[in-house]
Amino acid sequence: DELRSRRSKWCYLLRNAVKINQEKLSKLKWTDEDIFEKMKNILYVAGLTNKERAMLDEAKKIEMDYKAIRYEDTRKAEERGVRKGRKQGREEGLLEGLEKGLVATAKKMLAQGFSIKTVTQLVDLPQSQIRELKASMNK
Repeated sequence: DELRSRRSKWCYLLRNAVKINQEKLSKLKWTDEDIFEKMKNILYVAGLTNKERAMLDEAKKIEMDYKAIRYEDTRKAEERGVRKGRKQGREEGLLEGLEKGLVATAKKMLAQGFSIKTVTQLVDLPQSQIRELKASMNK
């Protein structure tokens, strides 16, 4: 608790690293800083037996595999979202193109003298829209 500067804290840790066990280390309040947290982890691993270290390594491998699987799942989900977006965009584009084609056909029919009723029956557009087209053509 008497150590004030970061330098003195480091010197204390380095000089006493061999003697400090995990229990003593956790009692040091100033080791909450990130840099000292890393040092606590290093000292913890250094104090493990070979068997404990092997178990820790195995756990890290499992964690890495888990993260890789989660990343892959996220990437696949993003790809599905992109594909879904593209499909939806194509569908919307097709519908828009179809409607433009129907409007163009209706205009041609009206220009040829077909009645609004006949154009409505032959082109799948609402009668109100056919009337608007005819009115716009007469202007």
